[in-house]
Amino acid sequence: MLRFRSFQREHRFAQARLSRLVDGDLSRRTRLRLARHVEECPDCSRGVQVLRALVRRSGLLGTQTDPMPEAVLARFRDRAQQEAQMAGEPQ
Repeated sequence: MLRFRSFQREHRFAQARLSRLVDGDLSRRTRLRLARHVEECPDCSRGVQVLRALVRRSGLLGTQTDPMPEAVLARFRDRAQQEAQMAGEPQ
């Protein structure tokens, strides 16, 4: 039971920091602690894989040379305005 509680505590600790792990924004000590957990936790291991894939793919977005079509931008603006009105935010 103690091992399970320890694992759960480490799991919560890791889940809160996976993004920072992928970004390289952690101290060496914390990085090592998370690395140990990720090695034994399939959920956190998969989380790191997914985050790394997202980072790689988001880098590709910045290389797009074609601007976003005005119709798409207009839909985004309309939707944001609708949501702001529903939330009661001033225009």
